[in-house]
Amino acid sequence: ELPVASTPGGAGALYSTVGDLAKWDEALRSEKILKRASLDMMFTPNLGNYGFGFMIDSVAGYQRIWHDG
Repeated sequence: ELPVASTPGGAGALYSTVGDLAKWDEALRSEKILKRASLDMMFTPNLGNYGFGFMIDSVAGYQRIWHDG
């Protein structure tokens, strides 16, 4: 059983499993949640290296799409 945060909130107070994160990633990229145009805006740098909701850069030659909070 996963621990439960005593004070629920966003970002760091969320818990998930690797399996559930993989399901979320698959659903997101398969357009089950958002249309392709919205995904393209999220994953394309727009303001510097920021897409709509994610930072987009590279590490060791690999593209990295991330958010720290």
